[in-house]
Amino acid sequence: MKRSVMTYVLLVVIISLNFHVFVLQSQENTIFKAELLPKQDTVTRVLANQTEQTYLNDASSQMNNTITNQTYGQTSPDHPNTQTADLRSVLQVMQNQQNTTYKEGRNATVSNKTFSAFTSQKQPDVLRTQTEPVLAIINSNSTFNEIARYDLNCSNVDEVTIIKGIGSGVDKRAFLAEFRGKQVVVKTAKGFDGECIALFEKHLEDPLLVLADAVHYGCKSESMRQLIMELVYHTVFRSLPQFVTFHGFCLHKVPSSIANVGGRYSTDRPMIVTELGTPIAEEELVALPRKQKLNICKEMAPLLDQMQDTVLGPISMFDFKTKHFVMINNTMKMFDLGLFFHGQLPCGPQNNGSLKYWQDDSVISKPDQCLYDAPCVQGKCVDVHKMRNNFSFKRYLLYPLLGREFYKSIPLTDNIMTSSALISRIDNEIDTGTV
Repeated sequence: MKRSVMTYVLLVVIISLNFHVFVLQSQENTIFKAELLPKQDTVTRVLANQTEQTYLNDASSQMNNTITNQTYGQTSPDHPNTQTADLRSVLQVMQNQQNTTYKEGRNATVSNKTFSAFTSQKQPDVLRTQTEPVLAIINSNSTFNEIARYDLNCSNVDEVTIIKGIGSGVDKRAFLAEFRGKQVVVKTAKGFDGECIALFEKHLEDPLLVLADAVHYGCKSESMRQLIMELVYHTVFRSLPQFVTFHGFCLHKVPSSIANVGGRYSTDRPMIVTELGTPIAEEELVALPRKQKLNICKEMAPLLDQMQDTVLGPISMFDFKTKHFVMINNTMKMFDLGLFFHGQLPCGPQNNGSLKYWQDDSVISKPDQCLYDAPCVQGKCVDVHKMRNNFSFKRYLLYPLLGREFYKSIPLTDNIMTSSALISRIDNEIDTGTV
């Protein structure tokens, strides 16, 4: 009997040691994966941990079966349940260690909130492999502070070194600068409105739509309104590849290096910082090979639908013009979002300048009239954003690059061009080999 008990104890010790070695190897593999993928997106890391957990669970199940088959039933006559109870205790400790290892690994790579949001969604068939971090999911209750996580803010504004001025418009100035080894664009407002900044900061913990409406309708300085709305729109569109990368902002000061460019520039001005691209003129776009022009239009096409379904509601792209495009790694992107517009448009003439970028009040003369002959419903113009974006897209992109005949060949839905119809038409021309 003593020999049997000693044999049993030795067996348990050996199995336990083997399992601990297995767990340590798994931990080392997990750490190795994390070191290999320090910049990979959170989704990839979560799935790696999920796979690791499944593997551990399977091993644990096999270990349970092995121990059960080899030892259960070989109990002492004096204590018939002792060995079973001891084995269950050992297994529980091992399972707890395994769970602790998994939880520590999971929490090291993704917050519980992000993990829950991700696992509640249907997973893509192909994992994304780009290196930018996964961005927080925006919904109607999302606040600016919850989703705006940028490398640059007021605490490290002097990491930006301004090199020279590169442009000046009616409302903003632009400077070439360097930030963490990359060339960037710094934009500042020509006017200043402290109340506009206060409006923005007052609503940082409110839903994005509340903040956007407060700034859009409450700012008295047009240049300040455009600058702050631009950073709001960049935050809403931050995951869309059709826009330049937004690095961050500070509404209370600009880098002290602004003194290097000459002129009397005050350092207590608001600024935003974006990715730098190469300006491209319309004639340069027109001169591109046909296939490249088709691909450019295809890359921009999703905006037709995406602008209809944002956390701010439908948005009109007023600055959807060639002069507001840049080329980055052979991809065309928009860089000026100051004149985008969200919100419902009222029917009829306004006579107060509030729609000066939409229309000349003389164009709309009747109280129930809307631009583009959009229907007027309960005093509001319906689908006018969609119609405006269609107009801008065909006028400033399709007509110059692909021609009017190409646009006429796209099937319309209620006189509206959808992104799927445009992409299908482009793919058809590429697939048939006519380019």
